Amino acid sequence: MRVPLRWLSEWIELPAPALLAEQLTMAGLEVDAVEHTGPDLTPFRVGRVVACERHPDADRLSVCSVDLGEGDPLSIVCGAPNVAAGQKVAVALPGARLATGVKLKRSKIRGVPSEGMICAADELGLGDDHEGILVLEGEAPVGAPLTSLLQAGETVLDVAVLPNRGDCLSLLGMAREVRALFGGEIRLPDCQPAESGRRTNQDVRVALEAPEACHHYVARVVRGVQVGPSPEWLRAKLEAAGLRSIDVVVDVTNLVLLEFGQPLHAFDLGKLRGGEVRVRLAGEGETFTTLDGALRKLTRRDLLITDAERIVALAGVMGGANTGVDPSTRDVLLESAHFHPAWIRHTGRRLGLFTDASMRFERGVDGEGVARAAERAARLLAELAGGEVSEGVVEARGEPAEHADEVVIAPERVNRVLGTELSARDIERCLSRVGLESQAAGDSLRCRIPSYRNDLSIPEDLIEEVARIHGYDEIPTRELRARLVPGERPVAWWLVERVRDALESEGLVELLCLPFVDARDLDRLGLAGDDPRREPIRVQNPIVENESHLRS
Repeated sequence: MRVPLRWLSEWIELPAPALLAEQLTMAGLEVDAVEHTGPDLTPFRVGRVVACERHPDADRLSVCSVDLGEGDPLSIVCGAPNVAAGQKVAVALPGARLATGVKLKRSKIRGVPSEGMICAADELGLGDDHEGILVLEGEAPVGAPLTSLLQAGETVLDVAVLPNRGDCLSLLGMAREVRALFGGEIRLPDCQPAESGRRTNQDVRVALEAPEACHHYVARVVRGVQVGPSPEWLRAKLEAAGLRSIDVVVDVTNLVLLEFGQPLHAFDLGKLRGGEVRVRLAGEGETFTTLDGALRKLTRRDLLITDAERIVALAGVMGGANTGVDPSTRDVLLESAHFHPAWIRHTGRRLGLFTDASMRFERGVDGEGVARAAERAARLLAELAGGEVSEGVVEARGEPAEHADEVVIAPERVNRVLGTELSARDIERCLSRVGLESQAAGDSLRCRIPSYRNDLSIPEDLIEEVARIHGYDEIPTRELRARLVPGERPVAWWLVERVRDALESEGLVELLCLPFVDARDLDRLGLAGDDPRREPIRVQNPIVENESHLRS
């Protein structure tokens, strides 16, 4: 996952990028790369123009005295028409390389020494403007690095999130990890929308016909939206995270996906027939054209979203063009749901569809965050697209998701497994940093598991949390000792060996057959045309092309 640090800093205070990357890696979230986008402003400093006089031998040049906060002011010749005394400016010293590729040197301009350059925006890589120098605003002290006043580009962490840590596929999840490692308070964005007008249940009904595959479904309606380009700040956040901007409605759903890790889908309410949303399983042989234009053949293991008459989406994977948002859309139905990971994984793998939504559903989303994500998206659509949020939500609940509410661990066992000597209070403190509330229960701790930690279900999971928060490098190295015990082969093994020897002595040869075959080999078996053994499973990435099917 790409984590833009400027965006993450809106959620929680951050340490230096290098320290953050190191500690996340040590805690089990390996940072593959630290990327810096935009121009490098580190060679430039903040200066103040003390005096500005006309060049004695050039009408269009000025000789400026520039204070950099130490020593005597520098003499810099500047040709910009807007330079003036009292300005704060960006200064490049000899040896600095400009965004234009020029390496600055000490020089004389029309006989006057110039000990640096007062820079324009294009020379800093901040745009194409070369009409005048860039005049700085703000309280940065004179002589400070320009980066303390201007943030150009973005620093992005490329984090390899393990399959069991679906909670970390979001800004909120990463903020929780930062809090666990460095402390601090998480600042959640405003979510609750202002409601008015019609009630949501006047426009839509939700029927949950596959309760085993959908645990919770929430629908919200936003009326009167104007579909168009997103504001610059929204486009910049999505691009920094690796997503491209589509339009304001789709961008809002993607923003909330990245913020909370909860996938959303936006339907054009006017295209939904019958004002009805049904969550059901596909019938064998049904077909559906997804947003990418491909016709998909479905099976009974595929979970669908339909209206009163037709399929409108592959649940948790991809929607269809028949109800997609376009420039003519005025009313939007927002879907936020909690689907069973196995059902989404089956459809995605079978069809070869891997989306940002399916990746998160496969790893498990926060069962208590479904409504919050819908509220956040509705609020943003009202603010950015001029929409009016209908009153209330329409929701349906299926079978409860499998989730461990409590896990009991014994401090003695934690220390035995890790080789540490932590007190119960130390263990409780480590667990509280990852959001686990603990309560003494005799010689053990009864720990409440948050709804977003689907990976915690047995004591060993909690022991691992203690290890990574306490610090793997803090666990002492100890000499391992074990008693050697002679091994014995089971009776069944000797029996198999005797049977194998007996058969070989009669001239037989044992064959260990590969599981892969050429589908054409089936023609040699004389099977009937409707024999199910004539329909083997094809391997998507066969090692050898003529061994591309699993033997039936």
